[in-house]
Amino acid sequence: MNRLKNYIFQRQLNTKLLLGFGFVLLVTLMIGSQSLYEMTRLEKATRDIYEKEMTAVSHINEANINLIHIGRSLRQMALVTNLADREKAKKRLDLARVTLQKELEDGRRLFYIEKNKKLIVEFDAIYAQYLRNVDQVIALIEAGDSSSRLSIEKILTSAEFNDVINKADEKLNEVAQAKETAARQAAMRVTAASAQSRLLLIVLLSIGLIGGGIFAWLISISIRRPLNDLVGSIEDIAAGRLDSKVPHAHYNNEIGVIANSITLLQDRAKVMESQRWIKEALAEIDQAVQGAASFEEFGNALYSRLASILGLVYGALYIADSNDSKLQRVGGYGYDDSINTSCFAWGQGLVGQVALDRRQIALSLPEDESVGVTLGLGTLIVRNLLIMPVVERDKVTAVLEVGALAPFDHRAAAFFEVALPFVATKLQILSGNVATRDLLEQTQTQAMSLAASERQLMARRDELEEQKELLAQTEERSRLILGAMQEGIFGMDNGGKVTFVNRASAVLLGYSEEEMIGTLMHAQFHFAYPDGSEFPRLQCPMYLTSQDGIARTVDNEVLWRKDGTSFPVEYSTTPIRRNGDIIGTVVSFRDITERK
Repeated sequence: MNRLKNYIFQRQLNTKLLLGFGFVLLVTLMIGSQSLYEMTRLEKATRDIYEKEMTAVSHINEANINLIHIGRSLRQMALVTNLADREKAKKRLDLARVTLQKELEDGRRLFYIEKNKKLIVEFDAIYAQYLRNVDQVIALIEAGDSSSRLSIEKILTSAEFNDVINKADEKLNEVAQAKETAARQAAMRVTAASAQSRLLLIVLLSIGLIGGGIFAWLISISIRRPLNDLVGSIEDIAAGRLDSKVPHAHYNNEIGVIANSITLLQDRAKVMESQRWIKEALAEIDQAVQGAASFEEFGNALYSRLASILGLVYGALYIADSNDSKLQRVGGYGYDDSINTSCFAWGQGLVGQVALDRRQIALSLPEDESVGVTLGLGTLIVRNLLIMPVVERDKVTAVLEVGALAPFDHRAAAFFEVALPFVATKLQILSGNVATRDLLEQTQTQAMSLAASERQLMARRDELEEQKELLAQTEERSRLILGAMQEGIFGMDNGGKVTFVNRASAVLLGYSEEEMIGTLMHAQFHFAYPDGSEFPRLQCPMYLTSQDGIARTVDNEVLWRKDGTSFPVEYSTTPIRRNGDIIGTVVSFRDITERK
């Protein structure tokens, strides 16, 4: 019995129906062969039953099946996001509509009783309403916007929509039952006319009814149980339980197709969940490192968040020097200066080797290795290490070293794949900010020295000439430094007028350096949000820094070029002070189009 049940479970729906009809046909043939004398009359009666009643039942059942296919294909169109899959579902839906109409027309010719004809007319009215609902859903699916998706879900789950399809299904079942009743009545008349074979006929009919009931029961549970299991899988996905296995995917029938579609939906949900987690983690890290003013503050803030996100027990950030000769640890998590090396030469140890090869190294340490993190109670042994290069513009700028008790899973690997370019960009910006701050401090010191020299002008004319030359050299050096930097840098006074620019600023904004000097920065380059709406000056972070002296870092705004186009930027503002007073602001920015 179990083997028969498993066999039926894995067959297609039309095969299941053929098995049921085949069993009925077999019983009919056995009845027909009981007597040569009864052969002619039974043959004619059977032909009448088949042509007038069973064929009509078959057409109605086929119409009912295609009615189910219409609903199933419609829901597949609503579920899938791939255009090709949606078109396939649309074609199946159109085929089912054509087939249903043909089956109804073929069956209609076999209805002779007015009651049955009236049932078909009632079904036609219900079916027309259902097709209007289907066409409405298809139009919303093809619209493709978010409001349409909400409307689709509302329609498909509405009581009105489901009542229409249920009424149509019930009406077809009622027609089929009426024709089956007519068939049974004809069979009873044949039985009454065949008195000599009545006992055998009763036995065979009993066998047919019992067998048909068994087949009907098997077909019913072969559809109902798998569908209930698949409904449970869909509910698991909706509830966020993405690790449960979707059942019946190996079935070579409609249930298998649905199961595989749900499996595909589950896989896509896993990918989306992983991407959401990575974005949230990067947002946390960005918030933590945004206010870092030095590499050490950056490293400590970075690893503080990484430890909570990935369960790290150790971490170290090594920054490469300008000559690519050594790597210096500038921050981390859980390291001990008494046992952990703070500096590596290029190619020295695994840290230096990663920088030299530009390839990460993953280690799972055996039990006898004693690499650990110091605790109050002793040493915590680290079993899993990951050392990764941070590459910016084909140059290794830093090395990340992390350690954990548990192995790094695929989610951690996906996170680091996205996080490394993010860290590289942040380090590049921080490097520019540090260089800008050092330059400003140097310029301020030199300006103060020049002011002191001016007070002694009358007594030290010769020395003044030397100071002027020194100032010219300093200005030239500052100009060269500003011109060599790849980030755009410009300064402005408290009124928002540009006082100096470097060449990168002019190139990125499409102006010449002379055109930019003296212009109002906000009105010229920063007057609108990314969507084109007006950006009030009093809300501009660049202007606010010149007023309150607070440094800021922003990465969700745009600057506007001379030709009227915009580009996304990440910029930092630093106040310029003289004798404790704010006299202006320096802004360093870079184009982050590729990151977006």
